[in-house]
Amino acid sequence: RPRLRSERRSESLSLTASALARSDPAVKQILLQLDQEERPSQRFLIADLDETHVLIAPDAVDRVREVRPRSLSLFLEQD
Repeated sequence: RPRLRSERRSESLSLTASALARSDPAVKQILLQLDQEERPSQRFLIADLDETHVLIAPDAVDRVREVRPRSLSLFLEQD
């Protein structure tokens, strides 16, 4: 099971607030890289679900929306 931050535990249920993000695999890889470059307290990815989906901390959704286009253009300029 993926490691979740801000987990609330009970004996039979574990819940975490998050936002589901869907993107193409290339953008998802950029998001994974950006998350790893953050300080541990600033990381925004809660779980990597599959090729095109990740769970993002709800308080980081706007930050991810702002960072992604800039990072994508920088990434494309490097190629």
